[in-house]
Amino acid sequence: MSTKAVTAFLNEQADALMVGDVASIAARFTTPIPVYLNESLMVLGSPAIAEEALGIMRAGLLAHGVAKQRARVIASELPRGPMQKVWIDWTYLNSAGALLGKGRTEYVLRDPGAPERTMFELIDHVSLAFPDIKRNLPVSR
Repeated sequence: MSTKAVTAFLNEQADALMVGDVASIAARFTTPIPVYLNESLMVLGSPAIAEEALGIMRAGLLAHGVAKQRARVIASELPRGPMQKVWIDWTYLNSAGALLGKGRTEYVLRDPGAPERTMFELIDHVSLAFPDIKRNLPVSR
């Protein structure tokens, strides 16, 4: 995927999260999917579990006043077949557009050549904008 396509895909997923459409995002997860949150691991074993975790993350973001998230690709590996690793800087904005926080996430995406079928294979939240949200998620240390 091109940088522009990755950015558009992730921003679409971020918009879906903020309006509560967690089912459409969970449908993009290859389960079980490992999700790292700093040094903790959360394995989402089914779309239902993924929806629950996404709902918790959404509630935490809303509690912090986040109205919008925006992705910026900072690096990308060359695709290996349908797989591609990308590094993303996220900005979190309130309803007035003021910056509330920043985070960094690495993703492994599977792109079968059709953007509407792109899947998340691995998520690694290297730097969390709001680390307190992690307390409510089922993680292992």
